Amino acid sequence: MNNIELINASCADQTVDAVVNAANSGLWAGGGICGVIFSKAGMKELTGACSKYDTPLKDGSAVITPAFNMKNAKAVIHAVGPDFGRTPAAFKELFDAYYNSLKVLMDNGHHSISFPLISSGIFGGALSNPAGESAKQCLRAYKKFIADYPDYGVDVKLCAFSPSEMIKAQEEFKRDAFDCSRQKEFCRKYYMLLRAIYEDAELQKWCNDYSVYAQLTEHNGLEHILYSVFMQEAYDENLVIHNYREVIDEGGLDERMISDPTDEFIDHLNEQQIIACIAWHFRRDHFSEGSLISDSIGNGRLLRYFEALTGR
Repeated sequence: MNNIELINASCADQTVDAVVNAANSGLWAGGGICGVIFSKAGMKELTGACSKYDTPLKDGSAVITPAFNMKNAKAVIHAVGPDFGRTPAAFKELFDAYYNSLKVLMDNGHHSISFPLISSGIFGGALSNPAGESAKQCLRAYKKFIADYPDYGVDVKLCAFSPSEMIKAQEEFKRDAFDCSRQKEFCRKYYMLLRAIYEDAELQKWCNDYSVYAQLTEHNGLEHILYSVFMQEAYDENLVIHNYREVIDEGGLDERMISDPTDEFIDHLNEQQIIACIAWHFRRDHFSEGSLISDSIGNGRLLRYFEALTGR
């Protein structure tokens, strides 16, 4: 059975198969939770086990050692979180740190794990809400893992050490509770249509050039699908959420990035934010430019959001 819970505690104190250390790339004893875990496991023993790995490790990677003197765990998984002030790929690397830890857990036959909020300390100093971002990427990694390995049960404890971190992480867990099953189903239904249009140069150009204010001379059938079917169902299935602007503003999302998203931008969005970005494209194209969302379809930007939401 799969489960994830957020608790206000130290990950080093949880009774689990594996405790996660927020490790540095050299796997040496550091401060914070890293120092606590080294102390509890045994400085000499854990340092010796870590020295067997070829370092420095890449940000986002994870390796395993025995837990030695820790009575509450069998193993320590060392996850290297990114420094948000140093690397532009930090959002993806933070996701990788969580996901790769779960992979290492499974590869070693373990089923329960306790995480700290990785990269929420000094490495998250460049973020306005590092605890929330870390919780977001943990949730994303957990969901992808159970989707990739549905038959392998994991019990995840995400541990916020301070009350202020707990509040920020709780806010992200509440956002993640948003039920987007209808929206996901809609995106799965129309994914192949969007991909087929984007991969056909003629259709792509037609979409980019289309306007409701110009007389239609070709592809009447495609216009019918986009206007009478695709657009209508998007509203009926609440893909165009009514509070999309509120979600965008609360997340501090840059409209320039929403319009033309990078991998890094999409990597740090939660599911509700992805849907809000999709809704932004629908509202802009439908009511401002009269292009029936075809502009966002032709340039493949809507397709990218559909892929992110459905995990394709």
